[in-house]
Amino acid sequence: MPTTAVRRIAFAALIAAASIGPIAACSDDSDDAADTDSTTTTAEATATASATDDLDAFCAAATELVGVTPTSEQLAEYAQLAPQDIAAPVETFIAAFESADGDLGAVFADPEASAAADEIAAFESEACGITQPGPPPGAPGTEG
Repeated sequence: MPTTAVRRIAFAALIAAASIGPIAACSDDSDDAADTDSTTTTAEATATASATDDLDAFCAAATELVGVTPTSEQLAEYAQLAPQDIAAPVETFIAAFESADGDLGAVFADPEASAAADEIAAFESEACGITQPGPPPGAPGTEG
């Protein structure tokens, strides 16, 4: 049977070996945490790039519509590309446009649609740098 000193040394070695596992695990967690942060940062960068691409596509579609009476296809694409910030005003405006059979004067006569158009114009100005020409001639509040 081993002496007390040998048992103590063996026990100390066992404790030391058992302690290294948790210490190494803590170290691995830090590496994993760093990897997770890196992955999260990459995902955030990808999401930001995607959002920028989406905004660029929306702004391109919006630019095509400046000063023209849009087709149903153009409006469908515009609505699909609209950022969430203005999705509701876009839906309101398009519904009024379709109800008025494309008569922009009638659309701008609808207070709800006119307010939606103002929200859209403000967003397009800020996000896309687009300046709208204003309501069409003959719309309420305009001369002509």
